[in-house]
Parts: sequence; C-alpha cells; structure tokens
Amino acid sequence: LALFDPPRHDTKETIKRVRRAGVDVKMCTGDHLNIAKETARLIELGTNIRPNTDLWPASHARDELVYECDGFAQVMPKDKREVVLVLQHRGLVVGMTGDGVNDAAALAQAQVGIAVDGATDAAKNAADMILTEPGLSAIYTAIYESRKIFQRLRAYVLYRMAATIQIVLFLTILIFACNEELNPLYVILLALLNDERCGRTVLRQAQPDLSQQTLRAAIDQVRGNKRVTSRSAESTYEALDKYSRDLT
Repeated sequence: LALFDPPRHDTKETIKRVRRAGVDVKMCTGDHLNIAKETARLIELGTNIRPNTDLWPASHARDELVYECDGFAQVMPKDKREVVLVLQHRGLVVGMTGDGVNDAAALAQAQVGIAVDGATDAAKNAADMILTEPGLSAIYTAIYESRKIFQRLRAYVLYRMAATIQIVLFLTILIFACNEELNPLYVILLALLNDERCGRTVLRQAQPDLSQQTLRAAIDQVRGNKRVTSRSAESTYEALDKYSRDLT
C-alpha cells in the first residue's frame, strides 16, 4: 500500500524567501531517512539529511556536521533539542517550529519557538509564537516586520543623537560666540519642528535592508569573519522589495 503525504504548496516558496532574508533552514523529522530526503528534495531544502545516529557521541566533528548539513531524520525529542543547543553554542540565534509533544523541548530551548497551526497544547505552551493560520508563510512576514521595527528604532536613535548634537552646538555658538539672547518660545518651536522632521525620517527608513551584501557581512561576523558563499546569492534587493510590497 503506497502512501504519499506531499508538503504544502507554499512551503517551497516560503523557504526561498526565508533564505533570501539570510536565515538558514534545517529539517529535523522523526520520519525515515528516505522520506526525509525526498521531502527535502521536493521543497528544495537540500538533500544532505543525516540519520540521528550521527548526532552521538558529541564531538567537534559532530558540531561541524550539524552546522553544515540540511537536517536529520529519525530523530527523538532529545535529538531535536541537541541540534538547537549545538547551533546556539556557535553564537547563532535559533528558531524552531513544531506541532507535537515531541517538539516541546526544542521549542522551549530555541530563542524563537514557533508552534504551527493545530499544534498540541504542550507545543503551544513551550513556544514563543503561535501561528493561527495553516502553513509557514507567516514566518517570513514576522521576519520582515521585526526587521522593519528594528530599522525604525535604529533610525530614530541615530537621527535623534545627530540632531541633538547639531542643535546644542548651534545654540551654544549663537549664545556665547555671538552674544545673542534667544526667546524660549523659539527653542520650543525648534524642538517641536525637529521632532516632526524626525518622524518623517524614521518612516523613510522603515524598509529593512535585506541586500545580500549586508546579509553576507552579518553572517561573516557571526562565523568569525570567514567568507561565506550563500546558496541564495542570486537574489537581489529588488526582488525582496517586491516581496515586501506584496506583503503590505
């Protein structure tokens, strides 16, 4: 009796988008090794899937294998948590998706635990995020929106520091060097108008920089300034900008 459980139609595209955003994707499944490799091939994840026996015993070579491979098959709950721990020890921020009781330990260990739609109560309690719609496409939206928020905060802080220094220096020179008196009302108006201009600047900077050059530099810094070849190097900022317009 042959059975076929294909992946969701949007999984392949979601993985492409997430990788273009600089996030590596790995698969940890309890299915047989052959099933895992075929599923990974269908969604273009990569077929370097290893059995769970390669996770033990722990060693430096094992850690390198976890970092380089595309995933593991026939894993137990402790194996999933071990993969998360190995990646965290390399200084990476790790996200984990799952829906079952066997995923709870890894969801709790990861910095970003994501329980998918229809997950068990154990998985939901262990996760940081709970998806309310089928599929994984919401993960890319979360990545994009979080980077947009960070970019806004960064732009506001940098502009506020620069504008404050500029205003203080200008008023200091005007008062002491030119011996001028300032009406307090003018200073208040200057501060209010500067805040309004700062708001427009922050909104213009709301688009997160997802260019491959910026992402490669960030990955190089995490990996010890070693040059990295991205499997999604053909993607460009224009393509990501198109995706962002489709989302908004």
